[in-house]
Amino acid sequence: MKTLDVVPEQQVLVPQERPAEMASSLLTVIARAASDPHVDVDKMQRLLDMQLALMARAAETSFNQALARLQQQLPRIMKRGMIGRGTDREIPYAKYEDICEVTLPLLYKEGFTVSYSERLTPNGNMMEIVATFRHIDGHHETGSAFTPLTDDSGGKNKVQGGGSVYAYGQRYTYCKFLNIVAEGEDDDGMQAAMQPIDEKQVSKIIDLIADIMDHGQAFNDAGFLKLMGVKRIEDITAGDFQKAVSALNDKRRSGK
Repeated sequence: MKTLDVVPEQQVLVPQERPAEMASSLLTVIARAASDPHVDVDKMQRLLDMQLALMARAAETSFNQALARLQQQLPRIMKRGMIGRGTDREIPYAKYEDICEVTLPLLYKEGFTVSYSERLTPNGNMMEIVATFRHIDGHHETGSAFTPLTDDSGGKNKVQGGGSVYAYGQRYTYCKFLNIVAEGEDDDGMQAAMQPIDEKQVSKIIDLIADIMDHGQAFNDAGFLKLMGVKRIEDITAGDFQKAVSALNDKRRSGK
């Protein structure tokens, strides 16, 4: 009987070594090549570039696999904190410390660490909180959230307000990146409040300014924008809209 040869399917080669092991092997090759006076430097450079690309790919693959395992283990978080947003109703939220207590051991088990940094947005009126997730095999990725510079709800002073928005940024970026779900999840109204005002709100502010000037009152454009912490009316956030309207109404009523 005639037999047929079975041709195996081609497979994509994936490095079996971990990135740290590959780096050690790479150093050994470099040391050996450095001692050879006949080594082709250009060819060696191309091989090194290829090896570095394979290491980066292996590190990213390891990161993604660990993240997939981690997300299967992450529990839903109960909201035990309460925050007031200038209304009679307090809004529940998941405390950052509660989230970390439950999830950080799981991150460490899968080889992750997380750190935070912050930077001002170009217009200087908001803060971007950046979370960097690093994996033991070398790959890292980031997530971020935008917050106001301070939070004056609940009678907080400036130091307390700054700490409040920073903690919010940490919690928001951490949960968003890891896809952590809090019971009855919302964003505490913070993200919506940080969006720029819409065209209708811009028109209302412009109309109030025009009304002030129509009554012969002096109006300092630069002073108003400085008060609102922006360079243009369009940059005023939704959370600060009422503050802007109140300031303009006070100015109009003063008659000065």
